[in-house]
Amino acid sequence: MTLEQALATPGPLVAAWEGWTSRADRTLLVYSVQSKPSKLAEAAVPEPERDALSRDLRKRGVRIGTWVPLSDRFWCSDEQGFALWSLTRLEADGRNGDLQLADGRHVSAAQVRTVTSFVEDGMTHRGVRLELADGSSIVVADEEDSAPLADPTYNRDNLSIDAAWASYLGAALAKWLGKPHVNQVP
Repeated sequence: MTLEQALATPGPLVAAWEGWTSRADRTLLVYSVQSKPSKLAEAAVPEPERDALSRDLRKRGVRIGTWVPLSDRFWCSDEQGFALWSLTRLEADGRNGDLQLADGRHVSAAQVRTVTSFVEDGMTHRGVRLELADGSSIVVADEEDSAPLADPTYNRDNLSIDAAWASYLGAALAKWLGKPHVNQVP
């Protein structure tokens, strides 16, 4: 599907810019975020065109977000609030400093001390969690990856690529909540 065809799709759309790349062209993915998110289009956009395209998309009512390679998650932080999707569902939805997670839990910005991008359990468990003022924590998004166990050459460089999504997502969520970001991803 072309970018224009994707933008003509009825219902809410998110255009997510690639958050991490070494290429001059940055990839833009367009998602439909109806009940189950789906990727509609992908386009490489040269740097001089990005700002104008983002402005045009916003005028069309498309939310602008971010995605990171090797992850099935994408997110937005804008005037509508904060939203995090996977390819299966809406994972978190935030408005006015209140974040609702897919499992129904609610967390207010006032409850959050820090947002932590973490790697644990021998590099196999990665994600983003909220460290709360009462000393407890809530995982917002995470993944288990057995690659570090299966590949004897797996190292910190591999981990930093595989877990980059957690760094970017944690930073975006911390900014939206107005809280410090602790990045434990190498």
